[in-house]
Amino acid sequence: MRTMTKRYAVLACCGILCCLGAGGSLHAGPTNVSPGRPQSSRQVRAKFEVDAVLTPREVTEVVSLARECGISEPEEVRTFYWLPGGGKGVTVKSVERTNAADITFDEIEIGKSGWTGFGASGTVKRVGGFWAEASGKFTRHFRVYDFRGERIRVNIREGITTDLADKVIPIIEAKKYRFSSNDGALQFERPEMEKMVGAKPSGLSKQQNGELWLHVEDQLNALQFRFEKGEVILVGVIHINI
Repeated sequence: MRTMTKRYAVLACCGILCCLGAGGSLHAGPTNVSPGRPQSSRQVRAKFEVDAVLTPREVTEVVSLARECGISEPEEVRTFYWLPGGGKGVTVKSVERTNAADITFDEIEIGKSGWTGFGASGTVKRVGGFWAEASGKFTRHFRVYDFRGERIRVNIREGITTDLADKVIPIIEAKKYRFSSNDGALQFERPEMEKMVGAKPSGLSKQQNGELWLHVEDQLNALQFRFEKGEVILVGVIHINI
């Protein structure tokens, strides 16, 4: 659930993962890395928050549950914090599939008994102390670009076409965008906008109201823009509070 005003967004705990996912890491705080081996020939990486560590047996249970929900080739198990409501959870990621500049992989979010304040519905699948929605698997799509001397991954979110992304990212790289002149708050926001557009892009998204957002590395806030007649027009900063 997401509640928004013109340039202000408040994220409930059920929606925060998507926004935090535009910059790479989905989770807060330091991460310890431990290997986990499910009952499979493929070794599964495990990345745990310091107070959310799974035992090898629990990793096996999580991977088994992920397989039941459609993650046929699990590659990584990760724990995270739910924000802002608190609690902890688990994600399982599949191996990455590469097709030219496109990278896709599947993920599923898994609950653990005692780690959250909300319970599971009757439609979930369960293995040990873990549960997940049977239809909870989703696919992430990234596209690789050469950007200011390095190769970067940009999260292409729902509603964004690769054609649009292929036009917007080079314009941002070349700094050929312009600022909207129809907003009274523009001058106040412009320094923050310039800082954000100078950072490394991490994702592009289209909101339900049609707004286009540029997400940048290490930022929760987003940059609203328009794409008109081949131009990228920066509109303002979307402040996201958790």
